[in-house]
Amino acid sequence: MMYLGGQAGALGQGVIGQWTTYVRDLMLDRFEELTGARIYHMFIIPGGVRDRLPEGFTARMEETLQEFESTLADVERVMFHNAVFKKRTKGVGVIDPGWIDTYGITG
Repeated sequence: MMYLGGQAGALGQGVIGQWTTYVRDLMLDRFEELTGARIYHMFIIPGGVRDRLPEGFTARMEETLQEFESTLADVERVMFHNAVFKKRTKGVGVIDPGWIDTYGITG
């Protein structure tokens, strides 16, 4: 999501970066709730997990994932179905088929 937000900002669609930062923060809220840490989420440890899920965590995580999916659909609609985006990105990153074997290009 953060990659999409950054790319959208580079193409003049800054609001998408705000949307993706919002859902990133929602996900970090869930991680912080689960592990007590905002950045380093060490929940999985050798032999299993650190503790049980907090009460109601599954429902809150489901809400977060639904918000994530909804935001992703909005990003897809606004970013990829935009005339300016299509004009600025059409033909960018085209790889000549002859380069594939010569340079070992994959993906």
